[in-house]
Amino acid sequence: MLRCESCYRVAVSARLGRLGSGLLLLVCTASCDKLPFIGDDDSDNDKADKHSNAAELAADHEAEHEAEIEAAKREAVQEHKQISEAEIEARIEAATKKALAEHSKQAKPAAKPETGAPIILSNLKVKSVASVFGPASHAIELKADAKLQEAVGNSTYIHVKAVCEREGHVLVDVGNLNANYTKQLHAYAEGETAEVNGTLFSQGVSDDVAPCQFSFKLGSMGGGGISVDIGQACWDGKTTTLAACEKPIAAVAASGAASPVELLAIAVNPSGSGASKLNLNYELLFHADHDPNNRITIKVACHRGGKSYVELGQVSIMPGPFVLEPGESIARASSHFWHDGFGFAGVPKLCDLTTVYWTQKPGTYGKYDRELVRASCLRDGKIGKGRCDGGTPTRGTPTTMTTSNVALDEVELKYTTTYGGTGEVYLEIRADLTLSEMLNPDQGLSAIATCKVGKEKRIETAYLRGAELHYLLPGETTMVTSSVFGGNAMDKPKWCQVDFKGGQSYGTASDKVDLASYCLKREKLKLGKC
Repeated sequence: MLRCESCYRVAVSARLGRLGSGLLLLVCTASCDKLPFIGDDDSDNDKADKHSNAAELAADHEAEHEAEIEAAKREAVQEHKQISEAEIEARIEAATKKALAEHSKQAKPAAKPETGAPIILSNLKVKSVASVFGPASHAIELKADAKLQEAVGNSTYIHVKAVCEREGHVLVDVGNLNANYTKQLHAYAEGETAEVNGTLFSQGVSDDVAPCQFSFKLGSMGGGGISVDIGQACWDGKTTTLAACEKPIAAVAASGAASPVELLAIAVNPSGSGASKLNLNYELLFHADHDPNNRITIKVACHRGGKSYVELGQVSIMPGPFVLEPGESIARASSHFWHDGFGFAGVPKLCDLTTVYWTQKPGTYGKYDRELVRASCLRDGKIGKGRCDGGTPTRGTPTTMTTSNVALDEVELKYTTTYGGTGEVYLEIRADLTLSEMLNPDQGLSAIATCKVGKEKRIETAYLRGAELHYLLPGETTMVTSSVFGGNAMDKPKWCQVDFKGGQSYGTASDKVDLASYCLKREKLKLGKC
């Protein structure tokens, strides 16, 4: 079998007067993959691209080759009389090299540019905006074009992590870039471009953050399972480039930290949301890998009228397909005491703020080890370290609820007209519950409402919600609320009786104790049964 290079020399020789090469040309055509005949035009090259093997090519071109060989012979006979053997050899060599180069291009056609990512981001724009908690705190808004290199599945999202320089450490946040809800990402076909946008640090930071490095991944809604890197970007506060920052922005883990989490800062946000009386901004620094099963809480206990009212803030940590690494910090916000029943006219004057890190016990679900991160005191708008009374609270051993370790007061029962003004009503319930002992995590408060409507008695059970009772220290109070008959409203009753019961949440009647009964009759509320 002849090699391709030899065949090309034979083919070229046939064109240049080596008349004996014509017969070998057809042999070479069958031996050399995708051998185009050396001609003055490239129409055969186009045809060769459509064939997958030399046998098909030879069959298509056999007749054309024979005709051209004869023409080459006649041309060579005439030309051979005018040129020397040396010139013929030079022409053969040059034409052979050119033919081999053309064959190499056809044997390895130019591949489609390999992007390495199912989505290509472009035209990325980043700017600082006000957060959802008001103009005194800042967030980052991102907008980009996302071109699909291939179709993506349902519930597929572009996840983004920002790592930003901030006062000697890095501040991070994770979010999504979403297409318009009328046409989500999975609805775009290959080759189409979607406009995507998202917000990071939406809970707010005290000032602008920059520079920031962004990492983008394509993955499922929650970020679990497989995810694909689709690029990085850098923002210096003004301009954006679709590449990693020249000077990488990365966390530096501190060695010898006493706790896995540190409260870097906590402050009152005076321009917080809506009716909330207390809005807090805080930053938490991680000194160890964060396990998503672990939790962080900020308990707020504010004093009014001899009581210490408790509300709880759960710190949301959802890194999606990314990892929250040691040395990285997060910014969060919480709002408290929006309900008028707390009785705060404005920002509370005196509050204990307790930040706790809860580590899930190995092999359990819902059982945690408690580690105090910091106790703080809000006094007249300023927050300092330590409890307001300067002491350490006595926690005691958690137990079950009894009539002697809880006190129920400040009870309110109120008829509320249903939406639409049909004249039908439902019943709202509110009360204060104060503990004298710590309670087990399974303890809760419920109410059985019995209302007389005409000749009918209607009965419905409600589970009252407030701060989870096992977070309360002895002497602390939670306001609990609920409503009944909201899903099946009624004409205004003659009377309603509410029986409060405490004990194991969702337990049977035997698991609960009777705490108190209240009766609402003729718009008047009294302690006791109706």
